[in-house]
Amino acid sequence: MAGKAFLWLTLVAAPGLLNGQNAAFTGYPVTVPQGAGPNAITPGLDGALWYTISNGTIGRITTAGSFTEFAIPTANSSPQGITSGPDGALWFTEMRANQIGRITVAGVITEFALTTANSGPLGIAAGPDGALWFTQFNGNQIGRITTSGAVTEYGNSFGTEPAGITAGPDGAMWFTEYIQIGRISTSGAISSWSVPSTSGSAQSITTGPDGALWFAGGGSYHVGRITTSGSVSGYATFGLDPLAIATGPDGALWFTDSYSNSIGRVTTAGAVSDYLAPPANFLNLGTTGIAGGPNGTLWYTESGAGMVGEGVFPGASLVASPSNGYPSASLAFSGSLFGPNEKVVIYQNGIGSTVLATAATDASGPFGTILRRAALQPLPFGYRLFLGLGQSSKKLAPRASGWMPRRV
Repeated sequence: MAGKAFLWLTLVAAPGLLNGQNAAFTGYPVTVPQGAGPNAITPGLDGALWYTISNGTIGRITTAGSFTEFAIPTANSSPQGITSGPDGALWFTEMRANQIGRITVAGVITEFALTTANSGPLGIAAGPDGALWFTQFNGNQIGRITTSGAVTEYGNSFGTEPAGITAGPDGAMWFTEYIQIGRISTSGAISSWSVPSTSGSAQSITTGPDGALWFAGGGSYHVGRITTSGSVSGYATFGLDPLAIATGPDGALWFTDSYSNSIGRVTTAGAVSDYLAPPANFLNLGTTGIAGGPNGTLWYTESGAGMVGEGVFPGASLVASPSNGYPSASLAFSGSLFGPNEKVVIYQNGIGSTVLATAATDASGPFGTILRRAALQPLPFGYRLFLGLGQSSKKLAPRASGWMPRRV
């Protein structure tokens, strides 16, 4: 199934984000709201974003907002984690089917059965050894699968319910489990460290730009940090249930909060900010997966709203006038803070969508007013994103209606 997603957007203030001091968040509906929505998300080597949908499909969305879905051969497989593999394909876990799946960028799916019955494969990540490593939530094991499909499983006697997993800066794989963070070497040696918890456990983990591991989850540490030597620290967040975490293009850690309808940001120094995810009229969006994307963007999933979201960090400024009007209205664009003497392409929404106009900046970076008689498809709730991209500087400049304050 393929389609062109509609779009919602929120533009919010965000201190320290590149030059623009703003973050723009866009949503593309890809499934039925409150139904089986998207879960984990990862960038593919084809320049698109790939995500799992718990109803048994794998989704792909381009930066222009066009999406395609591929049905997994095994019914009721419940795909969860997904990652890009060293072979150029996407690899994912099938929690209910007890399998690991592989999908090429052309949509061809292969499935590999696991040795331990009902092991509940959950998180998955590419390892430094050219294999894929995954957690077995029910089986209390860490698994390894080669790109040819050979599976090895390692029993974990240190903890239970392993969930998220990532490659660490020390050449090992790091994973979350019940009130602990675990480490497994590529030879299968496991060690673990306890983290404070009063109500839940960490779910997702990623390597941060500071060389430490950062994890998100419930409990005393809403977002935590652990060094490769095992020193643990943590930070309280605005929501109580952070789920997924990833390094953003701004050098901070970004995370989803599955119940507060928000996207969180924490710097490596521990400063926390929170941003409401669009659309605000949906309850229980279930922001779930998150990952960095192409062109310095951030992508996330909203399971409850059936949406894939995009975060854009402005490096330049774009003005569109009028800010509201009919689809056939004439639009005037102007911009600033782009590179000197460069071409700027203005898209209807995401990069690669319909080009509305092009402009040439002067020697100091701005461009004057250009007119375009638009023929735009009406969008729900009147929200619309225009996106300018400097062709030499690669600076992004979003412009949209709809404003929502940042919580600090």
